[in-house]
Amino acid sequence: RSAGLIEPDGEGWAISEAGRAHLKRAGSVSSENPFADQHRDLGPHTVMSDHGRMETLVGDLSHSPLARYARRLGDGPPALEPVHIAAGERLRADYHRSTMSARLTSDWTRSPGGKGRTAAGLAAEPPASRLAAKDQVLDALGAVGPGLDRLLVNICLRETGMERSERALGWPARAGLPALRIALDRLAVHYAMKAAGPRADPFCEPGGA
Repeated sequence: RSAGLIEPDGEGWAISEAGRAHLKRAGSVSSENPFADQHRDLGPHTVMSDHGRMETLVGDLSHSPLARYARRLGDGPPALEPVHIAAGERLRADYHRSTMSARLTSDWTRSPGGKGRTAAGLAAEPPASRLAAKDQVLDALGAVGPGLDRLLVNICLRETGMERSERALGWPARAGLPALRIALDRLAVHYAMKAAGPRADPFCEPGGA
């Protein structure tokens, strides 16, 4: 408190802006310039490694794996639209919620020595929200379809580069970006962020509705 790192918040305490900046400098991913890192949105995020293990990394949360595809390439339009980015970030958010460890907080209202739930007991109880988030991720990938679902996992969740993803899927070079757009289109429709197009009707007259 004397250093200004925490401040009163109702009946308790909350970390202050100075405290957040201090934590960013202390856990900076850039040892050469920690003061620059405090102005980035640094924080932990969980990704799946190529070996199927969950790893928690520290990075700039303002830069998603899809951000590069939302930038203009020369005079042409960006490869992805804002709705595609929003759909991909929704998938990432659900995925991170499904893999996040149970948060443990101290119970300051319980008297010392009193009975209560232990930290180990809390950790052993997966919150319903984690299970619901997992179901949401699986439903979303199912709506995208086989093949495209693996691309989304590689790009959005594992944060694998496009060229590496194409090789892993056995696709030809430069096939990944158009496929990514189609996958995110389907994902946006699944999340009701975008209207579904009309279904094909082979029985209708050519050029008819």
